[in-house]
Amino acid sequence: MRKALGITSAICLLSAAATAQDGLQLLPECKPTPLRPAGPGYPGEGKVIKSSNLRLKTGAAVPAAGKPVTIVGRVLDGACVPLQDAVVEIWQADSAGAPSGQSKDPHFAGSGRAVTNNLGEFRFVTVEPGGKRPVIHFRVSHQAFPVLTTELYVDAQAVEQDAELKKLTIGERNLLTPLGMKALSDGSAVTFDITLKGRAKYRGY
Repeated sequence: MRKALGITSAICLLSAAATAQDGLQLLPECKPTPLRPAGPGYPGEGKVIKSSNLRLKTGAAVPAAGKPVTIVGRVLDGACVPLQDAVVEIWQADSAGAPSGQSKDPHFAGSGRAVTNNLGEFRFVTVEPGGKRPVIHFRVSHQAFPVLTTELYVDAQAVEQDAELKKLTIGERNLLTPLGMKALSDGSAVTFDITLKGRAKYRGY
């Protein structure tokens, strides 16, 4: 029997695992976030701007053009356990659809970086990307896992119109859209959790 555990784009499920001594034991399992191409505009390893605010460059007084979006989420392993110190990098087109590094908006950073806390949490402030593929690209690295590149569709309707996603199942496509969206007085906030494939090794006590 499987039961959804928590609210996470990883869609945590219960899986049965038999043990010799205890019989049937239920262990949580999270579906891995689909691997996606890095897409255009990745600045390169070590060249991503070290700020989580793409909408307002460091030291700037004027924000970038476009509808503000706050992205909050967690990085988890396959057992739904939060991962601390995961490096989360994002890059995207500006509100006019110009890829990162080609934007004519002098106030738009184009890329950003955050490191997860002890709860696996990260947070970014950016603008809704424009263009034919309005996605936000993600690159997640952690010392215990292979690097994952994926993408987030802030507008869930755009997923159905993207020909590149036709090969994915509906469940996989759902993992590339926000868990929830909340309207704010200035823009919106979305929740996007990321699950890395595999399980971290934990110290026994």
